[in-house]
Amino acid sequence: MKTQTHTPGPWSVGCEDLGGEALCYKVYGKDNQKIATVGRWNSVGDHANARLIASAPELLEIAYAYRNLLKSMSQSDGEVATFNYIESVLAKAEGRI
Repeated sequence: MKTQTHTPGPWSVGCEDLGGEALCYKVYGKDNQKIATVGRWNSVGDHANARLIASAPELLEIAYAYRNLLKSMSQSDGEVATFNYIESVLAKAEGRI
């Protein structure tokens, strides 16, 4: 299976007023490219979800950096388990599982 690449970060959260109290949270990439629309109501949960999605590129970068650090060290059992967990998360993010 060919791994697809994601839209490069950084991503940000914007809010579109739909009138009244209704809001539509959006995640944007560079040059205001829309990445996702998250929720359609003025909801704390929707805003939190949009912020989490917007942080995905940085979280992915940190996961790669930590995985590479662990890979370069001799590892205890706990560190091996952490390394394997990070590998599985990265495989999920890359569409390999």
